[in-house]
Amino acid sequence: MENPFQLYDFFQISIIEDSIDNVIKNVTTMLNDSQLTKEDVKSLDFKNVCSERTIPYNPTKRKFILFEPTSNPRTTVFFPNLTDGWYTLLYNYTRIYKKNVFKAGFTTNDMIQHPAYFFKYIYIDNDNLIERSVHAIKEDKWVFLTNSAPLAIEDSTNYFKRKIVDRLNNKIILDYLQKAGYDLRNDEFFKTSKSISLITC
Repeated sequence: MENPFQLYDFFQISIIEDSIDNVIKNVTTMLNDSQLTKEDVKSLDFKNVCSERTIPYNPTKRKFILFEPTSNPRTTVFFPNLTDGWYTLLYNYTRIYKKNVFKAGFTTNDMIQHPAYFFKYIYIDNDNLIERSVHAIKEDKWVFLTNSAPLAIEDSTNYFKRKIVDRLNNKIILDYLQKAGYDLRNDEFFKTSKSISLITC
């Protein structure tokens, strides 16, 4: 099985800190005004979501996979066929259900026109919804953006490096996620012993 790092030039992947049973039920409720179909698939194949190396900006059909990684029971990976990683759905999931979400964007081909790196944590703290974001994006030139206070898992010294691409990149994002308990370098993260849901809407 190929993982997203092998399949796509750029992708966004999210980790919802909630059980897969809850996520399936809650996401279905959130999308109840859409013509939604849910299919339980036997193997974790990201090509079911997008078969091309370039994930579309605005697909005619939105698709996503939900699965529980072998390495992280009681959490759910959300992988959609949208380049923005379906931010609004995840933001509202945290807002409504009070479950925290890590969201990360990786560029695996730095020759694409607009390479970008995203690290985001949407979480509840003392009943307040907080969004911590760190972005490095090449538009006409490289742009670096942050908001909110750094998390304990971040190394803020990265953000003072001269080159923006050295402030946030795949390695740094993977390191942050690993410190949070999610090791995307571990093959077990992209395996599951539970059911896999492919949802189209």
